[in-house]
Amino acid sequence: MRQIWNKLSAMKLLGRAVRLVWASGPTWMVSSLALVVCSAVLPLVSLWLLGRIVDSITRGAALPLGAPREAAWHASMLWIVLAGVAALISSLCTTATTFVSEGQGLVVARRMSAMVQRQAARMDLEYFENAEFFNTLHRAQEEAPFRPTRIVNGLTGLGQNLVSLFAIGALLVTLHPIVPFVLLISVLPGLLVRLRFVSILWKWTLRSTPVERRANYFNYLLTLEPFAKEVRLFEMAPFFGSRFDAMRAWLAAGRLRVARRRMIADGGVQLFVVAPTFALLGYIASQTFNGVLSLGLLVMYFGAIQRAQGAMQGTLAAILSLHEDTTFLALLYRFLDLEPKLVAPANPKAVPAKWQGGLQVENLSFAYPNSDRQALYNVNLSIAPGEVVALVGENGSGKTTLVKLLCRLYDPDSGSISLDGIDARDCAPEEWRHGISAVFQDYNHYSLTLAENIWLGDLRMPATEADTSIVSPEHHEQMAPSTRSAVEEAAIRAGVERFATRLPNGLDTLLGRDFDGGEELSIGQWQKIALARAFLRPSQLLLLDEPSSALDPRAEAELFDSFRELVQGRAALLISHRLSTVRLADTIYVLDKGVIVARGTHDELIAQGGLYAQLFETQAQSYR
Repeated sequence: MRQIWNKLSAMKLLGRAVRLVWASGPTWMVSSLALVVCSAVLPLVSLWLLGRIVDSITRGAALPLGAPREAAWHASMLWIVLAGVAALISSLCTTATTFVSEGQGLVVARRMSAMVQRQAARMDLEYFENAEFFNTLHRAQEEAPFRPTRIVNGLTGLGQNLVSLFAIGALLVTLHPIVPFVLLISVLPGLLVRLRFVSILWKWTLRSTPVERRANYFNYLLTLEPFAKEVRLFEMAPFFGSRFDAMRAWLAAGRLRVARRRMIADGGVQLFVVAPTFALLGYIASQTFNGVLSLGLLVMYFGAIQRAQGAMQGTLAAILSLHEDTTFLALLYRFLDLEPKLVAPANPKAVPAKWQGGLQVENLSFAYPNSDRQALYNVNLSIAPGEVVALVGENGSGKTTLVKLLCRLYDPDSGSISLDGIDARDCAPEEWRHGISAVFQDYNHYSLTLAENIWLGDLRMPATEADTSIVSPEHHEQMAPSTRSAVEEAAIRAGVERFATRLPNGLDTLLGRDFDGGEELSIGQWQKIALARAFLRPSQLLLLDEPSSALDPRAEAELFDSFRELVQGRAALLISHRLSTVRLADTIYVLDKGVIVARGTHDELIAQGGLYAQLFETQAQSYR
């Protein structure tokens, strides 16, 4: 029963692959099928013509001396011309097949890469904090560009070889009915051996993926710019290099062990292939020697057996390729079939565009997946429209975790987060998130223009559509004039325009050193861009996790002196270790080991003399 289920699963995978390739480019697939028919028929035509040529020349050479030979000569030349035409068409088909195969591979690879990217974007943050997910993603990225195309090529190759085998078999039956069966039996041992090694290679791939990912990680450390300074200063290259080399050596040794076992097994079955073939050739030679077959038939049958061997080897290779590809394609579809855990309800509620009652966090508790420790426990917090709330606490107290839940990157294990009485879980996740802007503590640097870096804050803003008839790496959608104005305004509010004017192309300057012409910025300038990105989105809540950690004292003072003006009446949740910056908040919550231990204004919390007062006094002493 299990074998039947595995076969059905393989057939489903084949069907999905064929549908995918067809959807990627129907014209390419039709062209490929047409070339399969030509490639299967033309070799047989050439073989038949070769037999006619030999018999025609043999009959002409057997004519008595002085007998007219023009007719025989003309007949021979006609067969030769026809054979030449068939050879030319066959060569053209081979050339066209190479072109079609490459074109089909490119369109499928493009479609598959897009599918993997879209699927990765659909996945919840929980997946990206799980090592096994990255193993699955890595295998999907490895298989996506070529496996579906290989499956279709394997199917067309199998069809081509089967057509050839059927035609050649019909020809060889005229020699003796048992001949096709002898040739078929000769390839079965090789098929069984190679099927076994596909399973071995599959198991090796599953086992080696984590090691391959770790090796890639050490390669990143040695070759990417973010690590370059420390790698050189602390002389880390030999340390990382030795680990990379050890892992690559282990991977190579394991793969070679599989290849060596396969080589030995393949060598052991060659006797089953060679012996029947030469026995049949000996039989044909004896029939010709005894006058049963003509020289033309000898040539034709010899060629037919060679063609049959080639077609059977091609069929064997196609079957093995299909078996291997469907086995490994399961890795790709295992990833593509994953479903996000945070999904929109059947009838999602609208997220209020304008707050009335505000945001409420009630009795919220949360533990990360596969962890027994509560990151947050029974948290209660409220943010009124336009209110500035601060969240303080020591490292590991749960501040960033709470931000993740407010953004609905996770759902709480118990309790709720609601807006104007609407539970976040009753809304579509993407709509809930669009009502929030954030500057995360680990904000990103994007190798795009400065304007595009800010535009990323709200890609729902108007854009000009790209003309799909133009193929160019730089031809894509552009921001509309109204969007450009909003980007420029956000740049001014965040203080970005002060250094943008000194860049070669202002807001249109490419940032980062990843590509030619890029300009690198200081970490403080990158943080200002992250602030501009957050200011761009017209959200009702602004989450700022250490928004001034990379700013110099003057820039930090400017930011918080005009903070309420910058947020433009929106509610804000400010997280900072610098307690001097949170004094402006209307309400301050103190978080300790995942629990809210105090709330109030700065003066009220100082008067209480708890954890907040201790932290504030510790920081104040460093300035005395």
